[in-house]
Amino acid sequence: MGAPQGYMQQPMPQPMQPTPVAFGKKVIFVLLLVGAILVVVGHLLAQLTSEVEYDRVGNALARMGGLVGFATAVGGALGSSRVNDLQRVGLLVVAAAFAFAQI
Repeated sequence: MGAPQGYMQQPMPQPMQPTPVAFGKKVIFVLLLVGAILVVVGHLLAQLTSEVEYDRVGNALARMGGLVGFATAVGGALGSSRVNDLQRVGLLVVAAAFAFAQI
């Protein structure tokens, strides 16, 4: 028959549209730049200080920058649909450079 008197029918909820998860080129570039700056500042701090505490802080900054750069490069190469094949190869080379910088 229909809905009983006094009750309003609820509209059907619309299914949510999935948003594509992709790094933009600018985000990848900025995160790679942050990682490289952390590596450089960490190595400078570790080399130019004579105290053990600052040496450890410098090494930690360099390692953290390497991890940020490596994760960004791999994530951008494998997870972004906005880059072409040549850019993917370049990002994987950058990831390898960040990995070898930590050895």
